[in-house]
Amino acid sequence: MWIVDGSGHPIVTDFLPVYAAGLMARSGGAAIAYDWQRLHDFQVTLVGHPFAGYLGWLYPPLYFAVASALTVLGYLPAFLSWVGVSSACFGLVVARIARHPMAAWMALALPPTLACALVGQNGFFSAILFGFMLLCLRNSRPVLAGVVLAALAFKPQLGLLIPFALAAGGYFRTLFVAALLSLAWICTCLWIAPASLVGFLHYLPQTSHAILTEGTTGWVKLQSVYALMRVLGGGDGLGWTAQILAVLLAGGFCAWFWRQRAISFDLKAAALTAGALLSTPYLYFYDLPLLVLPVAFLFRDGAFDRRESAGVATIVLLLIGNVALNGPFGLAAVMLVAALIVRRTFARLGDSEDVANSQSTLLQNPV
Repeated sequence: MWIVDGSGHPIVTDFLPVYAAGLMARSGGAAIAYDWQRLHDFQVTLVGHPFAGYLGWLYPPLYFAVASALTVLGYLPAFLSWVGVSSACFGLVVARIARHPMAAWMALALPPTLACALVGQNGFFSAILFGFMLLCLRNSRPVLAGVVLAALAFKPQLGLLIPFALAAGGYFRTLFVAALLSLAWICTCLWIAPASLVGFLHYLPQTSHAILTEGTTGWVKLQSVYALMRVLGGGDGLGWTAQILAVLLAGGFCAWFWRQRAISFDLKAAALTAGALLSTPYLYFYDLPLLVLPVAFLFRDGAFDRRESAGVATIVLLLIGNVALNGPFGLAAVMLVAALIVRRTFARLGDSEDVANSQSTLLQNPV
């Protein structure tokens, strides 16, 4: 009743199009995966019965490497391996960031991680890449960070702010490596399977129109500023206006954060991760394992005070409320995390200014 039915056929979940697209890519039909109707027909063959709705393949050709690798196994072991390995690595990255082993278990106990595991989504994978990239930057490994950033291009909507933040922080070597490797995989696609890249670019506007403008999957399922405007009754224009303002605001704050020498790297990393979540219009609840990263970086920067602890508890309640009430509570949780980061940052800057003033006073009036 979870992964396969009584006859061994796949249950219709989000992992189904990944497995189906992987099979298509291995048989030389990668470009067909972007055609929603033909992909749907193939999925019907796999599950053994018709089903309503469409589960599309929405990823750049880069992600075919992962999907094809998973099809080496049967559907059930592929699903279990994908969820098991990605969730374990996600827990390890979170524990590494927070510098506390219990952080992994706390992260895996949150509702978004359960949602990601139930449907076999890639929220763990994107969080692993994002977190590992930031750890590489923190540990002065800019080339490795660039390699990981290029891999994160499988979900480009999460990387809108990364180039601006890294440029503001002076991490040009990381940006150069990421750009070079991204160009390399694009050229590889054009050489090996050019139709797949053409198919992705052809169906991308149609997919965006269906999911965002028409809301075919339901705006209430999206946890973005754009979706909130649509849920409140606003039109497509109002939704995009609000989303663009959110991108500009988050981008401006992130660029400012990463230029400041007085702000710790951990706060910069937390701000960039939270900003990445606020800047994309295409964000589902199963993408929110990524929300654990800014909380972990905030904890690494310093122990929570009472207000921050209350804020984190509220974030957990909001995530639970999203499951119970099916509303944009995930977006509220992201905004609360961003507020905690801004509060901690300005408190630190205020303390630094007080210390500088005290030192200046002592120099002017020595005892």
